[in-house]
Amino acid sequence: MLRNFFLFIGAVLHLLFRGVLWHILRFRKGLKKSVAAIYEECNEPFNKKYFRRIYTYGGLGCLLNEWFIVLRGYAPSPSEAKAAFYLGTATAVYDDLFDHYDYTSEDSLDKLAKGLYKDNSVTEKCSKLFYDIILANIKNPVPFNEYLQRVGFHQEESKQQTNTQLSESELRRITYAKGACSIMLFRSVLSHELRPGEAAAFTLLGALIQLTDDVFDIRQDLIHHVATLPNLTSDIRIVRREYEQLLNQTLKAIQQLDYPPKYIRRFLMQIMMYISRGLVCFDQLERVQKKHGGPFQPSTYSRPELVCDMERPINLLRSIRYAICWEI
Repeated sequence: MLRNFFLFIGAVLHLLFRGVLWHILRFRKGLKKSVAAIYEECNEPFNKKYFRRIYTYGGLGCLLNEWFIVLRGYAPSPSEAKAAFYLGTATAVYDDLFDHYDYTSEDSLDKLAKGLYKDNSVTEKCSKLFYDIILANIKNPVPFNEYLQRVGFHQEESKQQTNTQLSESELRRITYAKGACSIMLFRSVLSHELRPGEAAAFTLLGALIQLTDDVFDIRQDLIHHVATLPNLTSDIRIVRREYEQLLNQTLKAIQQLDYPPKYIRRFLMQIMMYISRGLVCFDQLERVQKKHGGPFQPSTYSRPELVCDMERPINLLRSIRYAICWEI
């Protein structure tokens, strides 16, 4: 536990001083200028709220790829950092293409990539711009485009989660596949080669991250009639056990990778700093189920019961405790 405590402190200091926050800040000016120019081209007023969403996703892209940087042990090149940031921004607008413009993976690669727009919208032009910037800053576009196509396919497939009766096994397959392809897409913008077992380990990690997102989004998914493993279960403890099993499988797979042990330990702590939030959320949902008695029925619970507020000091402390106490 003491070793994990120092790993945790080191991980926090790493995020603060290694340079990832500087990368997030330094790309803001160029991003805003480019997005503002697209709004002007489309004769639309600049939407500050939409820009903040795009920029936030860009920051998340930098943070996610920092995990892989920690694992390999040396800093990103300027091109790698830029590709990671713009892949984050592209994630925001890419989701909108599928949700609001009825794009398919074939449309996005065969038409949009060539500048053939359906509506000449801000979202489409931002997607094209970000895609071009990513390609200009990655060493090998082939695996990137392959994973991008897979992400698009699973994005389309995930539409089945809305207003349909999926079996639990089919829902699990879609959930895990979507998460796995997404994280491999981010890994593909970095120049170093995959080590043996790395793709398999990150496939597990992607599924774990997707399940984490689902448990936090349980209320929003209910509102939008999106079926997920957490909101369809009759006992949240069953999904909790699956989550912990997947977590332990992920940690074990990463521990076996051919990287220096000290880098692996740092990487695992970075993961736990994120995943521990999911454990806190499951704790809350278990308390809610116990309070009401009977099966888990999220549609009958209140917003405060379903939404796990990680800005609350008590939840933050619980998250830190999980990160430090979990065996890694």
